[in-house]
Amino acid sequence: SRSLVKAAAAALTSERDIYRTPPDIVAQSDLMLRLDALRRGDSGLDRRAVSEVKRVQDQLIRVARDAWGRGPDQPADAETLTEALRAGFPDRVAQRRAPRSERVKLAGGAGAKLDRQSVVREAKYLIAVSLEGRARGEEHRIRIAHAIDPKALQTTPHAVTRFDPEREKVSQVIELRFMNLVVGQRKGVDPEAVARCLAEAAAVDPERAFGISRETAAYLNRLRWLADQRPELDLPTFAELLPDTPPGPIINGLCLGKRGFGELRNTPLLATIKAMIPYPQQQQVDAQAPARMTLPDGSSKSLKYTIGEPPVLAGRIQQFFGLAETPTVLRGRMPVRLHLLAPNQRPQQVTQDLASFWAQGYPAVRKELRGRYPKHPWPEDPLTATPTGRAKPRKR
Repeated sequence: SRSLVKAAAAALTSERDIYRTPPDIVAQSDLMLRLDALRRGDSGLDRRAVSEVKRVQDQLIRVARDAWGRGPDQPADAETLTEALRAGFPDRVAQRRAPRSERVKLAGGAGAKLDRQSVVREAKYLIAVSLEGRARGEEHRIRIAHAIDPKALQTTPHAVTRFDPEREKVSQVIELRFMNLVVGQRKGVDPEAVARCLAEAAAVDPERAFGISRETAAYLNRLRWLADQRPELDLPTFAELLPDTPPGPIINGLCLGKRGFGELRNTPLLATIKAMIPYPQQQQVDAQAPARMTLPDGSSKSLKYTIGEPPVLAGRIQQFFGLAETPTVLRGRMPVRLHLLAPNQRPQQVTQDLASFWAQGYPAVRKELRGRYPKHPWPEDPLTATPTGRAKPRKR
């Protein structure tokens, strides 16, 4: 019953246009416009083109009669035409790239451009009935188009999960696709996919994602330093918290139930790290790679750990008065690297041998600095002097 429509449509698209000049109107179908004009026998048509179209149409009808044993007798109507075209040209369903734009995207993936004489000027979705070839670097040209309601398309749902670097959040939608076209979407409901996406984004820049604090970074440095020095301790290093490293248990675990970096920054990262380290190993870290040391003047100073180097302990020269030997880590096996600071807080001497400094280096330092910084104590014998972090008290 739809063969007449199909036959006429096929004839119209295979031969030259029956219109000398198409009417300047807005409508839903270039093809329906021509079918109706052909059926009515409108004036102003190209008679030779009309004759050729009818000849091809008659041939197609005869084929239909032979195939089904009867002749098609149903007049053309928009619903029948749409159904026939959708079934015959699924890859030619097109989506307009912008309202009233001549450029469209075809369901097959290619781009095309609607002829300026097409009457289909407003429909967002259409079928490219007549799709002409393109020159190199140009898009296909659609001379005859037919509008289609996207609700008539059989779509397939596809979950799309993306991380937005500017908003620092994961978004998820279910796209309703017809081949390569997205014709609708709804909110996604796959928390596991969201967590995976967030974890992958966090692994690229963990410091940004988690807002790693100085305290957390210092602990990780100690842990990794000791793991490098004492591999037999089999310490975890949480390498996944280094940039551009695939996410592991800690990142994956922290990302569950979250959508963005803001939520990750509110998580207790240091507590989570420590909870994953057995207590005996935590004790080894504290004993062999201490976070801080107490100087002779009673002040507590943090140590800076860098893999492959001795940890650094910095303090004013006067704060080390009375200390004969260099402090150590690794249970006495490695002297720390002392940065002995002048009163301006700049290193005056860097050494791992404090006894040698007192005996050989200090006299020259004392001679150089006591004139520049007379308010600070510069005793001849630093080993018997009282350690202090302050200048001399003012005389009253």
